[in-house]
Amino acid sequence: MDLKYVLMGLALLFVLFILLYIDYKFGRKSHLASSERKEYPVRSCQLYLFNEGPDLFKDMFQEIKNAKNHIHILFYIGRNDAFSKEFYSLLEVKAREGLEVRLLLDWVGSFRLSKQIIAELEAANVHFAFSHVPKFPFLFYKANVRNHRKIAVIDGKLGYLGGFNVGKEYIDKDPKLSPWRDYHMKLSGDIVCDLQTQFLLDWGKATKATVPMLSRYFPQSGQAVMSKPAFQDVEMSKLFEAPAESMNEPELADKNAVTKIQAVASEGAMMEGLFSNRIRAAQESIFIGTPYFIPSKLLLDDLLDAARRGVKITILVPHAADHMLVQEASYRFLRPLLAAGVEVYQFMNGFYHAKALVFDDLICDIGTTNFDQRSLFLNYEINCFITDKPSIAKIKNVIDLDLRDSKQLQLADLTNVSMMTKVKEVIARPLARFM
Repeated sequence: MDLKYVLMGLALLFVLFILLYIDYKFGRKSHLASSERKEYPVRSCQLYLFNEGPDLFKDMFQEIKNAKNHIHILFYIGRNDAFSKEFYSLLEVKAREGLEVRLLLDWVGSFRLSKQIIAELEAANVHFAFSHVPKFPFLFYKANVRNHRKIAVIDGKLGYLGGFNVGKEYIDKDPKLSPWRDYHMKLSGDIVCDLQTQFLLDWGKATKATVPMLSRYFPQSGQAVMSKPAFQDVEMSKLFEAPAESMNEPELADKNAVTKIQAVASEGAMMEGLFSNRIRAAQESIFIGTPYFIPSKLLLDDLLDAARRGVKITILVPHAADHMLVQEASYRFLRPLLAAGVEVYQFMNGFYHAKALVFDDLICDIGTTNFDQRSLFLNYEINCFITDKPSIAKIKNVIDLDLRDSKQLQLADLTNVSMMTKVKEVIARPLARFM
């Protein structure tokens, strides 16, 4: 090959790198100038935790069918497969019945959604929009700032929030990633007002059209009573008192059980500081469940400091990977933690996609934020912090089930890796923030 063409190619790559760097730097500066973290009040609510997609969507679909006034749904991913089409068809049916139906999907996460499906939704009077469509200036940066929230609000009385999206893999129809393990909450009570508010704010940003905060979107909290999930039998609530060894499903709160909870919405900033404060305040134990473990330097240092002062730290990550290089990107963070005595487990029974943090068994965080740099510094996320011990104890029962289906990782497992793994680590290192 002519040396002249090689030099030209290298020069073009260098220019492209400089342009992307400038785009990212100034795009980030513009983003930080306008981003905010919205902390809603501490609420009392009822909470049911799902950890299996078929159960979650069977329940959600039934609540959608029962809806009387409006349906507001935001997902990061919406696909073209048969399961997704069933979901879209259900929304179309409710819109034709005269309900107000809004569906908001992230543009990058749902990039492959067919134009035909969108046309059918709009023909049925479903209000449809993409969130975070990249626009000039700073195209590269804005393409990486994604709305990773997952919010569903039914009649302003029931809400859903967690890690599941809409697609066949989430109901265990993808052989490579099944069964899919995730945590998704069904909520009732005043917390639903906060989910509704956040959805309407996101809808307004996406459509540039303000939706009035009408009273029918925010019914009195006394009307927001959560029914048992539609798929459960009458005896399911008895699992609330069952020991962890006999449980094979999460637990349903009865009408008298109240959970203290606070929703926090972030916009590609500030979540790092919140997590840092929690880690530094921990005295006895920290649990981190995440599909992607790519922390910032600050959080890695905080975890190492916590381990040195005797805090027991447990990290649960998947053994399987759903994206290239994400595992290799995590190794340089896991090695020093393993050397410091942190316990790291890999989930072996399918793919672990849950996002959960527990500090001293006093504060539990479940939401959409992964413990990675993309969620911390780029994505729009929403999390819920639970602060009452009985609810946290029940959630820990679910976490313990997943730990039983996991294998403990040893430092030697990451020390004696193949040359290919080492090459992948080198490639992943500069890409860590974008994975």
